[in-house]
This record gives sequence, structure tokens and C-alpha cells, in this order.
Amino acid sequence: MLTVKTLIKDLKTIQCREPFFLPIDNVGAIQLAEHTLEENENDYLEGAIVLTYNSEIIFSRQMETTDLLLTWQSLVQPLLKTRLRETQYSIFILDSLYDVELFEEELNFRIEVSNFAIENETFSYTIPKEEYSVTIFDGFMAFAEFILENEFTFSIESSYHPFIEDYNQVMKMKNK
Repeated sequence: MLTVKTLIKDLKTIQCREPFFLPIDNVGAIQLAEHTLEENENDYLEGAIVLTYNSEIIFSRQMETTDLLLTWQSLVQPLLKTRLRETQYSIFILDSLYDVELFEEELNFRIEVSNFAIENETFSYTIPKEEYSVTIFDGFMAFAEFILENEFTFSIESSYHPFIEDYNQVMKMKNK
């Protein structure tokens, strides 16, 4: 079973050995998101996406990103209906020590995670397309609703406008 959880980073704990995160379904995440955006001049929302398949961790909180919107966009990109279908996608975990590639196969998506800090360390995970699609759509929508319902302010330089374009495309697909 594939599960996904979006976490907001507490920038006050940035110097700590283990930074503190809250899931977006925790009411305290709203205040953390506002503070994180304010600290980043409304350009970036920092956090992590935890992705687990059959109890095996694919993305952990240590794979934090400085731009959750961009990371979510790259996760949902393979599912959007475009004229040119790619078979390989980069998952953007901005300012991270990890490189993540997603490969579309006939019945599955294969995710390869490489750690820049450890040479030749790459892990590969195969997830059925249907399960990936349902879980990522649901996670993307939950994150988008968190952003929209709380009316966070983003700068013009942020990933917000392209994120909303993808959100609108997902909404059209969902309503068909």
C-alpha cells in the first residue's frame, strides 16, 4: 500500500540535529507554514513529503525540500494529460542531497533515489501505476487544499502560479 504525507518544517529548529515537522492535517502546520513563508520572503514553503510503499520508506523527512509546491508539481506531472508523454521524469527535491527519477513502465512507475553524499548509492522502488496515481492525486489535492483554504501569500517568483495551473488541470481530470 502506498501512502503519502506532507510535512511543514519548523524553521526555528533549523540548527537542531533533527528539525521539527508537522503534517498538514495538524492545526499547528498553518502557523508553521505562515512563519516559513515569511522567513523565505514568500518565495518558498519548506518541508518534506514522506512516501511509503508496503512499509518501505521511499521519501523520508530527511529528504526535505525548500519548495514543497515544486516537489508536488513534479510528483503529479506524470499523471497530467499532455500531448507529449514522457517516460522519465525528475522529481525536484530542491536543495536536497537526493536525486530522484521516476520512470514510466507499462504497468508500473519505477522510482530511483540516489544520495549525492554517498557515491553509488541508488535505491529503486516499483509501484503499480494505479496505486501511484490514486495516492499522488489524493496527496496533491490535500496539499493544494491546505494552501488554498489557508490563503497563504506567495511571491510572484514562487512556484505558486504554475502549481495552481497544475491544480486546475488535476481538477478538470477529477471532474471527468
